[in-house]
Amino acid sequence: MGLLSLSRRAELLTGIESRDWNQVWSSVMLPDLLALGGKYLHRFKSDSQPSPVFTALREVSSNNDGSRLATLGAVTYYSFGCGHPHLQPNAPYEEYERHFFPDAIAERFAEFKLFLVLQADALGVQPSVLGEVAEALAAKAFRGAKMADFRDWRSLQVAYAAITANDLKQALEK
Repeated sequence: MGLLSLSRRAELLTGIESRDWNQVWSSVMLPDLLALGGKYLHRFKSDSQPSPVFTALREVSSNNDGSRLATLGAVTYYSFGCGHPHLQPNAPYEEYERHFFPDAIAERFAEFKLFLVLQADALGVQPSVLGEVAEALAAKAFRGAKMADFRDWRSLQVAYAAITANDLKQALEK
């Protein structure tokens, strides 16, 4: 409750029930998955059924409290008056569609770092070198974004996700 809109939560649950994985992945975004994983661990102290995903999630979280991930979050000066990054669960994207001014939604959309580190992790790239290529890859994502207006969060998420491990590898080779 509160992480996904009612419609996306219904899409997610329906997709899981029918094993329609395309529907599942189109209903939940990478930042949502991070927040849902954290909420899962707090809500369920043990797993009702064995799963390699739950086992891996519990193993990773047992050795890391997640505090280092804060640097991957947005700087939420407009929303919280804070000048440093926080990775925190936010209201559903749909909530920001109602905002008239783009400041709050811009903070909500400041999630490119999450997509970048996902690709870096897949390649085994050290975080310290990402600063050298982050701007070029962000520019590539923004050029590829086909946003209808400043509230079009789905198009921006698609553009972020379009940056692949191969794009990162090529940028690092330059």
